[in-house]
Amino acid sequence: MLDQNASRLEHGRSVLMVPRVGRNVATGDVALPWRVLDGSRLPIVPVSKFMRELVACGNTAASCRSYAYDLLRWFRSWQWKKQADRLQQQAKLGEHGTSPLR
Repeated sequence: MLDQNASRLEHGRSVLMVPRVGRNVATGDVALPWRVLDGSRLPIVPVSKFMRELVACGNTAASCRSYAYDLLRWFRSWQWKKQADRLQQQAKLGEHGTSPLR
C-alpha cells in the first residue's frame, strides 16, 4: 500500500517511492526565522547557514520562508534522484549478473 505522504513513479518493472522527507519549521527567531529539517528532523546545517546570511543581508522572514520551501523541494528531489540511481544500478546488476565495476 502507498503511504499518503509519498508519490509513485513506475520505472520499467520497478516502483520508485518518492517520500516526502523533511519539513520546514517556523522558529520565531529573528536571526533564523525558518529552519529546514531532514527526514530525521535534524536541521540541514548548510541551509541554516544560508538562511542566516539571507537575514543578515536584509531579507524578510517571508523571503526566508520562500527560500526554505524551495530548498525543501530541492532536498526531496535530491533524495528521489539518489533512490532512482540506486534502482537503475540494481537493474544493471540484474541484467549482467555482476557489477559493471568489476
